[in-house]
Amino acid sequence: MKERTSVLQSLALMCLAAPLSAQPTAQQAKEVDCEGTVGATRIGMTIDFKQDIITGGHYFVARDLQDIPFTSGIVSKGHIAIQMKDRSTFELRFKGNGSENGQPLNFENSAGLVGTRRGHARVEKVNLRFQSMGQYSDGQRYSAFTELRDSEFEGIIRNWRMALLAGNRTETARYTHFPLRVNAKDGHKMIRNATQLSENWDGIFTPLYLSKIKKDVPHDMRGDKSGLVMLGHGDVWFGDKGVEVLNLPN
Repeated sequence: MKERTSVLQSLALMCLAAPLSAQPTAQQAKEVDCEGTVGATRIGMTIDFKQDIITGGHYFVARDLQDIPFTSGIVSKGHIAIQMKDRSTFELRFKGNGSENGQPLNFENSAGLVGTRRGHARVEKVNLRFQSMGQYSDGQRYSAFTELRDSEFEGIIRNWRMALLAGNRTETARYTHFPLRVNAKDGHKMIRNATQLSENWDGIFTPLYLSKIKKDVPHDMRGDKSGLVMLGHGDVWFGDKGVEVLNLPN
């Protein structure tokens, strides 16, 4: 334990003096998205990296979704130290899941990160899970899915989610692209318009489904070759015209 603490403290000191490496091109680097907690607070984090070199990134608190950029970052012997613009420091180590087969842990073969965050006269435990990994997006995460700016594109799902959780059927329909596909364990159905959505509202938006959507974080999301982007673990899929697919819980 003393050795681990010494390594992290040394990294943290090095981190203070080491600015981020020059930003790489998308072909050179990747970014990994994390979700988890600092103390009792839910956060998300995106780490830009090339091999074992941190080149950028940010974290955000789930309740306000405001990005706090990295100012420096160092990786060494399975440990990471990251200095933030808000003057806090994350001192972390990779967490495996047994699939690394005795190999040193890194971004590619780990399940997440654990450690501490120091700042604002507090030391808090950190537990992060790796959610997804993709090519470095250079601040244009959704360029493959839309011509809208990232903030505008995320605004669609944020407004839809806010209206839904408030029970506002009119506003929910406004940010829905019809026909809306609703997938359930016994098949799927198509909702053709706002009237049909209202008629089927209670059967679709059950308390269980609403609780999942409430926990989902509408920021730093990923898409796939369908041309849509998912909220949470695929609970909702949307494009730049609105929400297009709902996957109901089993």
